Amino acid sequence: MIKRMNPEERKVLLLKQSRALFFEHGYEQVRVDDILSASGISKGGFYHHFESKDDVLRLLIEQEIEQLTSEIAKSTNTDPIGALVSLFQLGSRFLDASDGIVMALNAPATKAFYINTVEQSLDQHLKPALRDIIERGCEAETFNRVDPDNTAELIMAVNNHANRNSILHGWSDAKVSAFSGTGITLLGTLLGITSQLAIIVDQLNINSKEQPS
Repeated sequence: MIKRMNPEERKVLLLKQSRALFFEHGYEQVRVDDILSASGISKGGFYHHFESKDDVLRLLIEQEIEQLTSEIAKSTNTDPIGALVSLFQLGSRFLDASDGIVMALNAPATKAFYINTVEQSLDQHLKPALRDIIERGCEAETFNRVDPDNTAELIMAVNNHANRNSILHGWSDAKVSAFSGTGITLLGTLLGITSQLAIIVDQLNINSKEQPS
């Protein structure tokens, strides 16, 4: 039976049912018809909101990034050092989350679609926040004087490299932690705040030495 609901309710239901199906069966195994059956929504109702199943996945990814950046926005209105520490901690929690949509993806092409979408979304939402933190730190003379744009680009490049190699090329969690720790150590040297970022680096170094039991 086709459910009658307003467009926004229909879109929310489609996303909810899609996510549940992707986790239960794996993204690649789910068809649009499966989503329609689970949600009780017509094909026309689906294509009113989405061009394809990939479009559903793209929006689910963007929702996760928007949730992350919303949390970052709440925690970065502090002093620049505290803001950077919060940002790195939240980013680490995001990558470690076991309920992220990436856990439902299996095919290399789908994982590539995921990481490309994540990078585009982070570039749009996270990089401006990074630039703002760095600029505020430089103006307050909390950081060494650096170019905020280039420094934000550098942080994004390190982050994207770690994410891409983890998801597409099988880097272990220990390898990602070791690489990220090196990147944050270099950032601390660049900004003149090595000791203040030590709490993040120390935790990453511990993670890099942990072996699966």
